[in-house]
Amino acid sequence: MKSMKKLLIPCIVLLVLIVGLVIYSVVNNKTNPENNEENLNVYTSDFVESVSVEKLLSGDPTVTVRCLIDNDGSKYIYECEDADSKVEYSQDNLGIYVSVMSSFSANAHVSSEGNISEYGLDKPEYKITVNNQDGSSQVILIGDDTYDGGSCYFMLEGSNDIYSVTTMKKIYASKTTLDFLSTQVLDLDNTKLIGVEFDRKSDDISFKATCDYDFSTDTATYNIYEPFVVKGSDYFTNLMGYITTLEIQSFIDIDKAELDNYGLSDPNFHFALIMSSGERIELYLSEKLSGYYYGYIKGSDNYFMISEMQIKGLETPILTLINPYISYNTVSSISSYKVTKDDISFTFATDVKDGDAISDKDSIVTIDGRNAKIANSSGRTYCAILFESLACISIGGIDIKTDMPETYNPDLSITVVTKDYKSVTYDYVKRNEDSYYVYQDGKYTSFYVLSKELFNDGGEDTFNYGVWDAYLLLDKAILNNINGVYDITSEN
Repeated sequence: MKSMKKLLIPCIVLLVLIVGLVIYSVVNNKTNPENNEENLNVYTSDFVESVSVEKLLSGDPTVTVRCLIDNDGSKYIYECEDADSKVEYSQDNLGIYVSVMSSFSANAHVSSEGNISEYGLDKPEYKITVNNQDGSSQVILIGDDTYDGGSCYFMLEGSNDIYSVTTMKKIYASKTTLDFLSTQVLDLDNTKLIGVEFDRKSDDISFKATCDYDFSTDTATYNIYEPFVVKGSDYFTNLMGYITTLEIQSFIDIDKAELDNYGLSDPNFHFALIMSSGERIELYLSEKLSGYYYGYIKGSDNYFMISEMQIKGLETPILTLINPYISYNTVSSISSYKVTKDDISFTFATDVKDGDAISDKDSIVTIDGRNAKIANSSGRTYCAILFESLACISIGGIDIKTDMPETYNPDLSITVVTKDYKSVTYDYVKRNEDSYYVYQDGKYTSFYVLSKELFNDGGEDTFNYGVWDAYLLLDKAILNNINGVYDITSEN
């Protein structure tokens, strides 16, 4: 009897191990179906006419993509009850979607018993219908996720075989209209862009500009005309390059009640793009939030997000967005400058060929008829110092006033005459001890310059002279040069 008991214990242990192995095998088969057969090609269609995905549990609209093939290759037509005929859908995104939804290679074959309720296939989450060009069709059902969440179950309608496949299929099946919109929301033809409006609430910027396209150089130039007149800088041109070819990261679903969370109830940036056809395209963007800008285009309910890496220049200071100089001209384009201070005036005349420097031997430069090509021992010419001070008077700031007097007494006046006989006069009227208002042909420009731009003795630093002091220096060099050379010393 004792011996029988001794034999019974190992048998019970063995039986428990066998039962445990069976249970482990069943569970492991469901949780890790990839441990069975791998890369089973269950269904693939290379001649798809259309793919439709019904979202049976969520109730979201059915997505249908139709495929047209012509001499230029495949073209995809997006159809959904919330599709918008006015927007562009990404051909790449649609093509990938069709490819993913019409090809099913399984991780493993899970069951052939028809026990579909165990895998959520009696009430599937997605029903995919693939219609082929030869008239045949196939329906694929997608059910529950596996226990580890890395795969999901699927089957072909009409078959008892159940398989597992990566959950990426379910992710693609869940895609909605927002996922198919082209991420390039703007791609404007600059040759047909005639005007731009730019508003930035964070520093109360608001101006309007024309867009002039130069076909010979294939470049656009922006000329601001309100609230002041000045050429836009290269930084502004670069910013508009981002805006007119706007690429976003993705579209996002934002409820109107959540707009304030995304900075869109009162957007910080506004661009209006006016086309030659009369079309007006308006773009609104939020301030930067955690590295992203959120936005929308007026007339569309589609909101989107843009990484700060995708767009540059939105926060560029206004003085950087505009031409930094009151009146910059190349030396070859200038005929003369006439400068007047109190009862003293001089005329600085130049005749320099395009591409030549003011100090080149063939360049003709005079001041009141006197030869102005005097240099120091290092070869730096005093006429160049004066020209640079005249051509590079930097804008010190913006002071928009509507009540500036029409009659005034300028401390300095500069009349610029170009070789094509255009003449402009700039008057500098004292604003305070450190700055001057700028008038152009009698009209206030809304700009001021710092005093050092007009009056500053740079001493031996020849790149730090104001206009009037550069003239006095040149006059001294003409009077005191020896064989065309004059050096600045502490003694003179």
